[in-house]
Amino acid sequence: MFAPSTISTYVSAVRFYHKSHGWPDPTTDFFVSKLLEGCKQLHPDNPDNAALCPVWALQRFLHVRPASAGPLFCHFDCTPLTRFQFNSVLQKTLKFAEVPSERIRAHFFHIGAASTAVNAGVPYDEVCRMGRWRSNAVDTYIRTVPSYEVSGTPGTIFKALS
Repeated sequence: MFAPSTISTYVSAVRFYHKSHGWPDPTTDFFVSKLLEGCKQLHPDNPDNAALCPVWALQRFLHVRPASAGPLFCHFDCTPLTRFQFNSVLQKTLKFAEVPSERIRAHFFHIGAASTAVNAGVPYDEVCRMGRWRSNAVDTYIRTVPSYEVSGTPGTIFKALS
């Protein structure tokens, strides 16, 4: 896991690389700024906040989750959680973490998953299957993001900058 200062350095490198090539700067995206802000607030070096770090929590969760294909959040027999079960656990978790829950709802995860899948090139019918949609209601959940063409892998980009 990287320290917030290391992450900021990498983000600065991505910003520099894009600007030096005349490309749009993806680091100015709202989500990137919020993720950086969250990293600084929840960095595991602060023992009081270690359990709130989403990366740390996901890594811990993956150690106890059944090792099989399927939905990320599932029962031990790999059946998916119902919407009620997911929302119930979400609300209890937010309450435990003392995070105001009035603006966080389970359907935000549907929005994030559907949008990420579509933007990653997953076929529409597969997105519908994964989200258990039987109609075109999925269209109201999908948020498209601008695409950026970058030649090379992150490793080669950072090597070029050093």
